[in-house]
Amino acid sequence: MTISQNITENLEEKTYERLFCSQEITAGIRGYLIFLSVFNVLLAICSSLGNILILIALHKATTLHAPSKLFLRSLATTDLLVGVISEPLTVTYWISAVRKRWDECYNIFLTSFIVGYLLCGISLLTMTAISLLAHIRDHCPLTEIDCKYKNIGCQNAFPRERTKSHLESHMESHLNLALCSLETTQNLVKDQSKQIEQLTSIFKDQLQQLINQSQQLNDQSQHIERLVAKSTEQSQQIASLMAKDLNHAQQNERLMSSLNDQSQQIAILRSTVQGLVQQVELLTGQDRYQAAMVILLNRASSLNQSIILNVRKLRGTVKFVGPGLTNFIGVELDPCEEVPIWLGHRESNGTYEGKRYFS
Repeated sequence: MTISQNITENLEEKTYERLFCSQEITAGIRGYLIFLSVFNVLLAICSSLGNILILIALHKATTLHAPSKLFLRSLATTDLLVGVISEPLTVTYWISAVRKRWDECYNIFLTSFIVGYLLCGISLLTMTAISLLAHIRDHCPLTEIDCKYKNIGCQNAFPRERTKSHLESHMESHLNLALCSLETTQNLVKDQSKQIEQLTSIFKDQLQQLINQSQQLNDQSQHIERLVAKSTEQSQQIASLMAKDLNHAQQNERLMSSLNDQSQQIAILRSTVQGLVQQVELLTGQDRYQAAMVILLNRASSLNQSIILNVRKLRGTVKFVGPGLTNFIGVELDPCEEVPIWLGHRESNGTYEGKRYFS
């Protein structure tokens, strides 16, 4: 009996290896195994990334209940382990079968089989727990729930199967609670309406203040523009006055230069007249000489002085010199010299004190 059992076990072992790690089973499907290996590698990468994102989202979520979040995290972790451990083991098993490494293929197959069934079992249990939790929360008749009118004041809690009886037995109280809630809501709406009116009034006042400030700013800007225009005009006037002052200064310089020139001319003429007078004095008492009649006329103005000399050659005898050397000189003319003469500012007929003179 022992010999038959050993033979049976050897046949079972050979049959098991032949089915999963034998050349007969992998001879015609090597291309398919390579394709499945590549596909499972991509599937493992996508599964791992997706479950990592799910875990991050569950960590940041705040609206889920604690039991639901726990079960979802467990399911995502199990699926992540499938992508990180189970799928790579399966790919390694297929590659070892393609390369005909039968001992390695057998060991990897057993490991992959155990890990795969373990992770799949955990996933199924987690999904069962999630489904059970959802059933208890949403559909179980024995689950204790709050009244759907809790928001208006009903604080009763009862099994889900008694919901209909509770609503029928507490209809009047629910209506009273609804009326009270409606009255409270109306009062709240009135208060909010008053607050809205107050805020609207404040907004209107602020808007009017803004309009007034805007008008003041416009007035100030216009005033500033007028001041700028006035300042520009005054600057132009100042520039014009400065130009006029410059012209006046140039005119004064020209007048001073002209006065200096005229003063020099007057000095030259006076020296000339004084020389003539000295010559006349030297000739006084002589009977005959050729005299030059020199007349100093007038000064045209105090600013523009001019001296006019009129010189004539006449014959006569010097007989008289006037009160001043600059007034006149009396000369007795010869009988053949007949000309009118000037005595001071008066025209004469050529006689002075019974004698004929010119001056």
